[in-house]
Amino acid sequence: MGERYYFKNLGYVMDDVPEELLIKLKKIVNEKNLDKHNKDLAGNIEKEYLIPKALGYFEQYIMSLCKAYDEEFNYINSIDVNKNRHPFFLDQMWVNFQKKHEFNPIHTHTGVFSFVIWLQVPYTKEQEQENSPGKHGNTNVPGCFSFHYTNALGEINNEIIHADKSYEGKICLFPSKLRHSVSPFFSSDDYRISVSGNVMIEV
Repeated sequence: MGERYYFKNLGYVMDDVPEELLIKLKKIVNEKNLDKHNKDLAGNIEKEYLIPKALGYFEQYIMSLCKAYDEEFNYINSIDVNKNRHPFFLDQMWVNFQKKHEFNPIHTHTGVFSFVIWLQVPYTKEQEQENSPGKHGNTNVPGCFSFHYTNALGEINNEIIHADKSYEGKICLFPSKLRHSVSPFFSSDDYRISVSGNVMIEV
């Protein structure tokens, strides 16, 4: 009864990174003498390094994900950008070697789109929930990647991704201005290795 109207909202795109790209990325990440990238980042992760060699390999693939996102959510029109006159390009990629107890607080990125690729996650969801100091609380989200956004009523919502070992090799692409965070993990002494990057507009 009555006509329905919905408020617009956005989301994210998840994909499995092609195997040949994963192999190249792991090789680059394992190289010595990477450039430090802590200066402009919001987080509390000690080991973050630029990996400019990866840009050429990944640009075409990342652009295809941007296109898929725009087709699903019509995002480009909402930010009033003429993508024919101002094409996108992959600006930066960096690798994060996250240790136990390290985290990234709620933050945004520069650019139009951003992404994270999980290369190594040394724990399962069950291991983290069992070893978390907050395991008896209502917000037990150790080792998670989370989005934070407001709904049409101004209420804060959280989209929690339990990015455990089953997420190795996956990529998540989202609007750069979408607030997100990375929770600390507690159940492993190995690194959680992820790669992030930003897509910019050519002006």
